[in-house]
Amino acid sequence: MFTRKRKFSFKDLVISIMGFNRSGLQVEIDRFFKSCSSDKDSIITYTKSAFSKARHKIKAEAFIILRNKQLSYFNQHAPVNNN
Repeated sequence: MFTRKRKFSFKDLVISIMGFNRSGLQVEIDRFFKSCSSDKDSIITYTKSAFSKARHKIKAEAFIILRNKQLSYFNQHAPVNNN
């Protein structure tokens, strides 16, 4: 059974955007929520239009901050290559 929610949470939206490949948008949305679902019989899904509306509300600065945090983590924890 599929259940449709009307709004993306910020967390779900950002994670899904960062994880998308080159498949169609609806395929990626469905794949993301299927992988996140703990109950495989009841999967929540969203429409492409709901995703697009939510995506337009995110400021570019959010991705800049996330990128900087990811780079900082990598710089602190990446193994050092001393060749």
